[in-house]
Amino acid sequence: MKSVANGETPSAVSLLRAMSDDNSLQLLKIIANHYDDHTKLDSSEYVNTLFLMSKVKLTRKQYYSRISNLVSHGLIRRSSGRYILTSFGKVADSIYSLVEQAIHDHWKLKAIDAFETNSNPAILEGEREKIIDMLIGNYRLKEILTGRSSDNELVSQQAYSSNGIKTAAKLSQKATLSKNKI
Repeated sequence: MKSVANGETPSAVSLLRAMSDDNSLQLLKIIANHYDDHTKLDSSEYVNTLFLMSKVKLTRKQYYSRISNLVSHGLIRRSSGRYILTSFGKVADSIYSLVEQAIHDHWKLKAIDAFETNSNPAILEGEREKIIDMLIGNYRLKEILTGRSSDNELVSQQAYSSNGIKTAAKLSQKATLSKNKI
């Protein structure tokens, strides 16, 4: 197993393996769900070992094995006795949430596939986008299915791929002006 703590980059397979265990995923989700609220929690509800062990039904060995695995893959870290998500952990949690949404919308995705299979290619693209807009509520899933990015994402991509912060400010200003005109 590669370890982020040792300066190595984990592979996608090892990361998925670390998150594929139901108990590890449950620990990650508990930490993620409490991450933003850690300042609102009273001291008895900090996401520490006692808190986590009270939420999952694991032996001490099972618990520490899974926590160690999440830490070694760079998904969480311990700070002042509390577990928090790393930036990498936030990205992994966000992607997992997107997959959960796709699973929830599985029948809708099947309907889109059925439409594509049974449609005339000449009217396919415009109608396909309308159907996606009607069926899919999650903007990130819509972006994946349609292949188009939101205005904010387009602004960010252009800003960081070209001239940096000044360009980002100009592009953001243009996007705001164009939205106001609509």
